[in-house]
Amino acid sequence: MEDKNDGTNNRLSGGTPSSRSSKGTRSSPHRAPAEEEVPITEAEAAQPDLAIFVHDLLQEMEGRFSEMGDSISGRMESMGKKMEELETSVNELMEQAGLPPPATQPPPGTPPLPPPPQDKATPSPTAAAVPRMVL
Repeated sequence: MEDKNDGTNNRLSGGTPSSRSSKGTRSSPHRAPAEEEVPITEAEAAQPDLAIFVHDLLQEMEGRFSEMGDSISGRMESMGKKMEELETSVNELMEQAGLPPPATQPPPGTPPLPPPPQDKATPSPTAAAVPRMVL
């Protein structure tokens, strides 16, 4: 077999391909160095632009999320203050009317008390509704 040196076999005869050359080609890291270089596609060339776009978009979304969270927190605080003012007004009106003050409630944010345990002798309402079969 005769070795022709027309420029394409130059890489086969000892030239080493670079990962990216200035001619717009790249070699695959999974291929043997003896194979031809593959041209870079437009999609591969656009990947850095896409990464920058996604990064900027995520930062923008994070900023909006933070603004919305702050807005919601502010509105909740405002609503809490209004509820306290309303409760104070209702208590004052009840005192003026001569009604007894309402029963004290646990402070906001405390979990409700669990229901009292049922006696085993007392069937639950769902158990009474289900008929039992006798074999």
